[in-house]
Amino acid sequence: MSINTKYSVILDAARLDCEMEAAHRLNPEGLSLYKGQPEEELSEVAPYLFSCYGNSTFLNWVLDTGWGKSWGIYILSDKELIELHRHFRRFLMVKTEDGKQLYFRYYDPRVLRIFLPTCDAAQLREFFGPISKFICEDEDPAFALIFFHDNMKLITQRIPSKEIFTTIGKEKLLEQVKNASEDKNNAIESADLKTEDTHTPPDKNKTPETQKEQDSDKPRKFRFY
Repeated sequence: MSINTKYSVILDAARLDCEMEAAHRLNPEGLSLYKGQPEEELSEVAPYLFSCYGNSTFLNWVLDTGWGKSWGIYILSDKELIELHRHFRRFLMVKTEDGKQLYFRYYDPRVLRIFLPTCDAAQLREFFGPISKFICEDEDPAFALIFFHDNMKLITQRIPSKEIFTTIGKEKLLEQVKNASEDKNNAIESADLKTEDTHTPPDKNKTPETQKEQDSDKPRKFRFY
């Protein structure tokens, strides 16, 4: 990431847990995408929007600590934080074809990288809006995904993570990416040894609403509110 480029980051408090305090300490101007009563009740699992530069202590910390952990997504746009905040709030709730209302966890890289390739031109136009690029970790954290569009045709670049982060000298991150990739491979090998169906039980620390968010990770047709 370029040192002088301004980025925005959406971090998922549900994923960061206690690390969210460090995020707010390093960047006190972060804004919750929830407002009113939902913000008060779900502050511990809410998505937060931050603005930063490529050489900032905050961005360095997020990359060092959170890459490969599905903490959030990175955004490239020339718009101010308040305008981006207004844009991203529009997509917090969606309605499926059968009329169900769901929390939409687009700020989770596991969701974003599945969702964007399913979008038609109209959805891309609406979702990208003032955004020029979305950046997130790949399923393999040794790689990063860059999403942008050319005349409403989605283009996806998959590049080694080190090509994004070497501009800010992230030796510690590169080592973390390597370790995370090895851990993922070990987990896959362990999973292959199991023959029974493994279902992840609901997280007792999550609200019913956020559990519903987890259930909505798979792609589906819907319309934005």
